[in-house]
Amino acid sequence: MIVSDYLDDEEAIVAALLHDTLSDTDYTEQEIIEDFGTEVHTIVTSIQEPKDKTKENQKVFFKKLKNAPEKALIVLAGEKIHNMRCIVEEYYDDPSRFVADFGTNLDLRLFYYQELSNALNRKLDNAILAEFNDVFTEYKNFLNHVQEKTETY
Repeated sequence: MIVSDYLDDEEAIVAALLHDTLSDTDYTEQEIIEDFGTEVHTIVTSIQEPKDKTKENQKVFFKKLKNAPEKALIVLAGEKIHNMRCIVEEYYDDPSRFVADFGTNLDLRLFYYQELSNALNRKLDNAILAEFNDVFTEYKNFLNHVQEKTETY
């Protein structure tokens, strides 16, 4: 629903709802095209992330974003705003649980979101960018908090 605050576009809002469908279900690209059209398909596939989140795969993903349509970047920004907020809210008071659930490689998480921030700030011209940047600052502070708290255990 974050996307609908910044873009009055039915295809983008549908794509926002379907953004993880291909990676999380048996639903196919062809089914997206048949059920929702080529524009929704283009948005969803433009921001489809690699399953294996290695630094190399993430770099390939960020190169792919250079050609993503603006609507896709808005959907991606909305998704990440939601993800970062949920993580901070859920784990702030229990950083050791965050580490247990997501691992100790905070640098890789920061690398991912920093590269995403760089890509969005280079290409996106929409008010959602300000919200993304604010939430990303909160998320970086959270990662620092996690680092400080888990080093003391």
